[in-house]
Amino acid sequence: MHCIECQQQEANKGSGLCDPCERVFLKQINGFLYLPAAGLTINLGLLLLGVLGIIASMIGVWPYANRINWFDVGYMALTILHFVITVCASWCFFKKKKHTRILMIAYYLAGMISVLYYYGIPVCFYDAKMDSKDISFATTSVIAAVIWIPYFLKSERINEVFCR
Repeated sequence: MHCIECQQQEANKGSGLCDPCERVFLKQINGFLYLPAAGLTINLGLLLLGVLGIIASMIGVWPYANRINWFDVGYMALTILHFVITVCASWCFFKKKKHTRILMIAYYLAGMISVLYYYGIPVCFYDAKMDSKDISFATTSVIAAVIWIPYFLKSERINEVFCR
């Protein structure tokens, strides 16, 4: 049986690929790694819209209030920081750089910290009520961090794809 990719060499029984084609295949972003890739691209767009929305709302409030409270400044700073971390993590992820593991862990931690800031402070200090949409957004971020941080720390697949 020949390799299903190159049709030239003898294929391995498990994968159907020859050794050179299998090495190339293992270096590709595929399988479960499509999920973080999709999350990064979607989050880039959402964070960009979030940064623009925060700036627009601060510009809209400034002429009337002549001040911006500490929560808004922290919200803007945290969103911009999260956006920068997401851009760096995306660049390293899609370029398959060596530091992808560290940046992806920082990306998931930044997402979890952002959610705690965005929802935790208003609920704790201002008695804000969370609806089902807010709860699902907060739990999604925490669940993503709980699943993907150990994956990026311990997975052999990460070593094969990103650590050269």
